[in-house]
Amino acid sequence: MGAIELAIDDLNSQEVPHITATAEKYAVDCSTLSCCWRGKSGSKANKAENKGLLNKQQEKTLINKINRLSALDTLSTVLIICIFIFNLTEK
Repeated sequence: MGAIELAIDDLNSQEVPHITATAEKYAVDCSTLSCCWRGKSGSKANKAENKGLLNKQQEKTLINKINRLSALDTLSTVLIICIFIFNLTEK
């Protein structure tokens, strides 16, 4: 776990978060810590996942559905896949 992650964990455990003191404690940039803690920035993996329409679990579900259709020799048309995606992302 990196310094930023440790600092964020520390901030989350504080009753009254002190970003400046925590940044100094973990030797990280105060503005970077503030942005990460507030969710304005994060790891590259989180950014990549947030860019996509589906999260990792939804992607796995979609792939499983497509694989099931393939196993039944059913064509996975674009329309069918779009319907699957719509159903996965529906709130």
